[in-house]
Amino acid sequence: MSVFKVPLGVCDDIQRAIANFWWGSKKEKRCIHWAKWERLSQAKSRGGLGFKDFSSFNQALVAKQGWRLLQHPDSLAARVLEAKYFKKADFLNAKLGSNPSFIWRSIIWGRQVILAGSRWRIGKGDKVQIYKASWIPRPSTFRPTSRPTLPENSYVSMLIDDDNQWDEMKIYCHFDKLDADRIVSMPLPRQPKDDQILWHYDKKGRYSVKSGYQVALRLKFPALPSSSRNTTNQWETIWALDLPEKLRIFMWRAATNLLPSTENLWKRKVAQEPICQICKNGVESIFHALVNCKTARKVWRLTQFAEELQEEAGEDLLSLLKGRLCSRRKADIELLVAICWGIWSARNQFIFKLKKEDPQIVLAKAEAILKAYKRTHVPAPIHMDQQAWKAQQDWSPPLAGWFKLNVDAATNRDKQTSGLGVVIRNAEGIVVAAAINCSKFCGDVAYVEAEAMEFGLQVAGNAKLPSLIVETDSQEVVDFVNNKQSSMKEIFWVVAAIQNLMRNFNQIKVQHIPRSCMLLLTL
Repeated sequence: MSVFKVPLGVCDDIQRAIANFWWGSKKEKRCIHWAKWERLSQAKSRGGLGFKDFSSFNQALVAKQGWRLLQHPDSLAARVLEAKYFKKADFLNAKLGSNPSFIWRSIIWGRQVILAGSRWRIGKGDKVQIYKASWIPRPSTFRPTSRPTLPENSYVSMLIDDDNQWDEMKIYCHFDKLDADRIVSMPLPRQPKDDQILWHYDKKGRYSVKSGYQVALRLKFPALPSSSRNTTNQWETIWALDLPEKLRIFMWRAATNLLPSTENLWKRKVAQEPICQICKNGVESIFHALVNCKTARKVWRLTQFAEELQEEAGEDLLSLLKGRLCSRRKADIELLVAICWGIWSARNQFIFKLKKEDPQIVLAKAEAILKAYKRTHVPAPIHMDQQAWKAQQDWSPPLAGWFKLNVDAATNRDKQTSGLGVVIRNAEGIVVAAAINCSKFCGDVAYVEAEAMEFGLQVAGNAKLPSLIVETDSQEVVDFVNNKQSSMKEIFWVVAAIQNLMRNFNQIKVQHIPRSCMLLLTL
């Protein structure tokens, strides 16, 4: 599955078997499939359940092979495929060719994911065409949206001056403000470097099947809504609740109108009329069954939500939960969901078994299932000595003969600027040097934190300090500088500059400290 394209028929058969199991269908019993597979296969943050779409997953796995060809062009596999299929072109522009092997067909199919999710990291811009290549870090096109005013085959190097900085006058002349602002905020190396392709959807710039799968999913289902920040926050309203999985799935089905209410059954021609079978007063939508029905209101009157739900006239349960989160504790929302589940269970008891449940019993069942879940899912306590915990929260001076450099950064997204702060103290905790600076904000907080560390090392170098401990609250930057991780993104240039400055000290350590230490330091 990670090398060859699996036939669509096989993928559909696997998905059909999973869908039948999920909706309860068997050979002797057919059940309603309330949602299409493409909806179920979306991530939970995009309104789905996170089931794998096997065709998209297969494409993301195969794309990994194409990414290896890009990153390791001297490997035996890359050289064989190049000699046979793209002697006069690069991999991204290679054609399928005549009589291709099944492996090459599969790799070309997987390449669609790479083309949709990769972009160029600009070093000097001599390999990247302005209007034909993906180079602006702005999904999903990565290309200028401005009307072309430069020659069609122009290269990005035309927009860079002799100091390897953006020629802002030329950029604002040939691009609209939206494009121009994004271009001039892109970091460039201090010295010209080669352009390189990176994977945009990973903070290290390396392809991962996890992020590639999401790109493949968008390629297959382009009409589905994207995972904007607002949409993501809406669905996290449900999935972030500390509830039994069946209650969270129940509320997801209620929020997506996938419960078998009489109205939904009538729409599918299962019921003869959409009228509520309990109160006989109006259409039984999901909102009616859980909130407005007379039996549901009897339950709500016994709760703390009675007044709020009396004023609620909407039909969107997701908006109801989102609105309540602004004014209620998380525990209150969990109770609200449990009560909804209890009301739905009581409704089913009446319809299928003609049993009426007392509202107090419905409420007691909802509270009982919450208590039972909390009792069996108590998080394991973290045992830590109080003095050790306090030491983690407080700034401590260095040993005798050492100096401690603390660096931090702040960003202003509206003005697209960043502030860099540096404080150096000796073993007595006395400040021996301090400095501030500002820079352009490129949209990456880790990049700004790395700039702050670079600026701090420059200040420490000017002070001619022999032994230095560098502290920052960015674990990502610490890992990059200590070579525990590496990155292909623009932060790589700043990390390389930091490692070069570190050679000027006799002894140097780079370590992470909690944010609380930085706050105390700046007071």
